[in-house]
Amino acid sequence: MNSTTKINTAAITLFEQLGQDFTLDQLSQKAQTSRATLYRRIGSKQALLNSLNQQGLINLAQQSDIKTRVMSATQKVVAEHGFINCTMEQIAAEAGLGIATLYRHYAEKENLLRAFTTQIKAGVSANEFDLAADMSMEEGINSLVKTMLSFIHQNKDIVKILFFGNPNERKYISSIRDASTSTFKLIAKYLHQLQTQNQIRTDIKVEDLVASLMGQLIQFALTAPLNLNRELNIERDAKLITRVFCQGVKK
Repeated sequence: MNSTTKINTAAITLFEQLGQDFTLDQLSQKAQTSRATLYRRIGSKQALLNSLNQQGLINLAQQSDIKTRVMSATQKVVAEHGFINCTMEQIAAEAGLGIATLYRHYAEKENLLRAFTTQIKAGVSANEFDLAADMSMEEGINSLVKTMLSFIHQNKDIVKILFFGNPNERKYISSIRDASTSTFKLIAKYLHQLQTQNQIRTDIKVEDLVASLMGQLIQFALTAPLNLNRELNIERDAKLITRVFCQGVKK
């Protein structure tokens, strides 16, 4: 079996198990091929998927529909039962799919939940922070605050589990997430960059700055609507959070 055939076979297997969420590292391991060879042979993961789709070896459109249904069902089931106690059977039933179909695409619950957390995390991506870095401090923070308020509002049931779930739940979530790209780390990296550029105070630890900003986000997006009957207004509240935060950290 030549290297191209091995790569294609491995990609089809991973696609059936994980959909489009498999990584090039996983493909490299599955095909027993170096990353350098992958890049020479396929260029990019999307190019490979498009080629396999054109050959009729996979069906991107069908998989996309199934993934949409599964991710939506996962959000509902996890919000009700939590990450630890949710089951593949519950998610399959909510998605209107057979349990065999769900296992064929994700193989096990951890793979499914990993794909789910990856999709959620895309709502606050590293690109957002790269864009903010090219703006003034106030504009950049305001842009990020709006993005994060919207994210928390849209995923409030999941965010409650992430922030306020029991220790075992949070430990389990940490085991299936890529902690290196967590929102906390992205915020910390961005604020550290502002410190390095001498735009904000350096006498405050980065982790304290992150805690302060996240506390305001949670207060406005979750606590105030629930306890103060104060409806979230993203534009208005983002401006207020930005003003208060920047006044406290500006040099």
